[in-house]
Amino acid sequence: GSSTMMISKIIYTIIGIAGIWSLRLFTRPQIETKT
Repeated sequence: GSSTMMISKIIYTIIGIAGIWSLRLFTRPQIETKT
């Protein structure tokens, strides 16, 4: 029902935020070491 849709949306948003943060954390040291 609607409850499962809400849970799935929350899970996807959390995964998306975690992905963006991980990319930022991984790209920051690479740029710092390159410069």
